Amino acid sequence: MIVGGVDSASIYVSWQKPEGMMNGITLYKALAREASRAVEQTQEHFCFADASLEELGCSISGLSPSTTY
Repeated sequence: MIVGGVDSASIYVSWQKPEGMMNGITLYKALAREASRAVEQTQEHFCFADASLEELGCSISGLSPSTTY
């Protein structure tokens, strides 16, 4: 995974397709979840990448500055 295009509220992530047969996969989901030791569920931010593309990547937005994900 490569992380780039970082600003105060979003991040761009890209990755290579997995090796092997991936029949039926149409989308990949990238997820950023706030780091927390609490049992309660934390807020999730995500984006989708079209599996048919050669270059896989998307921008996760709605992030908060000074927050660990």
